[in-house]
Amino acid sequence: MRKARRARVNANFALRQLAARADCRRVRRIFLAAMLAMSGCATQKISSPVHLAAPLSRAAKVFICVPENGKFEKITYPNSGRQTALALAEQASKRFSGVELSRGALSEEEAIKAATEAKCAYVLEAIILHWEDRATEWSGRPDRLQIELHCVDVASGKAVDVSSLEAQTGIFGAMGHEPQDFLPALFADYCDRLFR
Repeated sequence: MRKARRARVNANFALRQLAARADCRRVRRIFLAAMLAMSGCATQKISSPVHLAAPLSRAAKVFICVPENGKFEKITYPNSGRQTALALAEQASKRFSGVELSRGALSEEEAIKAATEAKCAYVLEAIILHWEDRATEWSGRPDRLQIELHCVDVASGKAVDVSSLEAQTGIFGAMGHEPQDFLPALFADYCDRLFR
């Protein structure tokens, strides 16, 4: 009788240990999934309310306007407009036959006039809607960037593509990132879309 009772106790103990291990595995999986969801991975998104009817020509030359500097609340980020234009010019130069860069911010009419004089087929005009540089590693608030890009046909003066580019860092692991770090990948994706 003692052996039977001891066997039942051992069996119950073994079942409880198995259940505890299974619960521990479940908790571990949930924890890992949560950490991955909040990791330092940046998210990027491009949306186009007005998209190209036909792909652009790689033989074309483009004119890139330097946008006004990015702002967040009362903070203006100096040189962010120039950084944006240079990053866009770098990606565009890999895909178009030539790139001209304005010296400063221009109105759309001034940009079209300058592009005509430079014999460019398109104007790429970036507008910085949101530029937020945060100390994410201690505040938990992500860096954010939102840029609207207009691709204007110089001959007609009409926008052939309007896209919104957005990016933000993840909550954890984003040490040392700044909004301009998003620009090369965002502009590479954007420029590739112009030929699809």
